[in-house]
Amino acid sequence: MTHPDEALRLVLEAVSPLAAVVVPLGAAHGLVLAEAFYAPDDLPRFDDSAMDGWALRAGDARAAGARLPAGAAVMAGDVPAPIAPGGAVRVRTGARLPQGADCVVPKELAREEGGAVVFPDPPEPGQHVRRRGSDSRRGERLVEAGRAVGSFETGVFASHGVRDIRVIPRPRVGVVTSGDELRRPGRPLGPSGRWDSSSPALCAALRGWGCVPVPVGAAADDKDDLALHLRTALSRCDAVFVTGGVSVGDRDLTRPVLASLGAREVFWRTAVKPGKPLLFASAGGKPVWGLPGNPVSSLVTAEVFARPALERMAGLPERKAFPEAGLLAAGFEKPAALRQFLFCAAAGSGRPVSLTPLLPQHSGRLSMGVRARALAVLPEGRESFAAGTEVAFRWL
Repeated sequence: MTHPDEALRLVLEAVSPLAAVVVPLGAAHGLVLAEAFYAPDDLPRFDDSAMDGWALRAGDARAAGARLPAGAAVMAGDVPAPIAPGGAVRVRTGARLPQGADCVVPKELAREEGGAVVFPDPPEPGQHVRRRGSDSRRGERLVEAGRAVGSFETGVFASHGVRDIRVIPRPRVGVVTSGDELRRPGRPLGPSGRWDSSSPALCAALRGWGCVPVPVGAAADDKDDLALHLRTALSRCDAVFVTGGVSVGDRDLTRPVLASLGAREVFWRTAVKPGKPLLFASAGGKPVWGLPGNPVSSLVTAEVFARPALERMAGLPERKAFPEAGLLAAGFEKPAALRQFLFCAAAGSGRPVSLTPLLPQHSGRLSMGVRARALAVLPEGRESFAAGTEVAFRWL
């Protein structure tokens, strides 16, 4: 069996960021910028008013109670005439400052009297004026490559008139389930059939990871049918999940079918629980994960061994899979040779978090994942973990 750390290393070694594409700005949220963005112009492009108020020369109102004739109002978007010496002009927030004006007095700090405006207090030069380039200068690097596009990044691009940007696209991941017994809602279940839960669950996980799931369907336990589903997935997608058929039974066909399609098997079977039969292969340069048929096993192994690779393909930075630390509230035993992923209840809003293992732990119990609040990891090399043992975990 492959050590879990080596398995993840091999997975990550096999993938790289997808080729950049150009998308409309409105479609870029959450995607990673493929190249740094440099300001194409100063922002603001001209001196403008930061307040609704009066634009004037500060020197014309040095004395308290100065009274200046009021000129025509300037709205945002107007091209104002130069301000007359000794005059004041009403301006709106964002309006271009008239040539000659060097300050703005807020509306509430002045008063109009018979065609003039009175300033009780002398203004300071530069007050409430947003100078050209005070936000950003032409040529300034504003957003680094590799940064995910969020609301502020979108706002920066839009403020410079950007319509399209180069980003790393979301990985498209084909999802193939296999098994004669699997049924989709709307089809007769029959006396021994099972509803296909793995495909909807994996598609939901992929959406949460920022990928585009492509459900290809449930293949029968037949080499030709499974090969058809896998060829379809590989032709449409950047990566493929196939669930079931990765163990050693007579109908476990995933390995031989992938081999018949020219896929290179990177590893098979990993020292983890749940998910020991995990398979990873490369077909036409595209990663293929053969996930165990039990839905809990498929979700856990996809989270641990596929999500980091898919995030790399999307250009996202690496993250720690189990970033939190908690204390076991009860003892737990596991096979010493395996790394176990443990579903736990969690209590306590402070630190440390108390983690109570749910019993029994079984890879076929999807409801266990609903009741759990945390997924802890118990390292290989130990069999017994006493209450009070510190373990790494991630929130569910």
